[in-house]
Amino acid sequence: MAINEQTKSEIRALRLQGYGYRKIAGEIGISRDLVRNYCKTNALDGLGSSLINVPRCANCGKAIEVKPTGRRRKYCSDKCRHQWQEATPLMHEHSCTYCGKKFTSPAKVAKYCCHKCFERDRFWRKEDVQMVMEYIEKEEPVPNAPGWIKKLINGILDE
Repeated sequence: MAINEQTKSEIRALRLQGYGYRKIAGEIGISRDLVRNYCKTNALDGLGSSLINVPRCANCGKAIEVKPTGRRRKYCSDKCRHQWQEATPLMHEHSCTYCGKKFTSPAKVAKYCCHKCFERDRFWRKEDVQMVMEYIEKEEPVPNAPGWIKKLINGILDE
């Protein structure tokens, strides 16, 4: 008899709470041997009470061997770490300092939405200054100006 995914997750949850094979089998309504075999193949065997504080892989739930030194591991292997990162990508919201466009990036700190904006902000040219001056003369907001120019203009216009 095969165990479906819901039953597997129930077994895992009860086992991690410290339940024994017989008690899990009674709760779920399947044989003790099925529970025991599933637990043995998924590193959930041993005394139920000993599983409560064992560190588990964030991806597959297998027990992680605790080493006496170093930081605490979150994954049992690099393969699990990659699978988890692909399944749950962490994206951060940013605003481009050059064009002001909102964008997402996996980096915690990002200033530009693209390389073109980086180049324009970093390497400002004289032609661009003339364009800014035209906008100032028209008393219109300056689009696509570097942040330091915008701050300078705002400082001048506020006075």
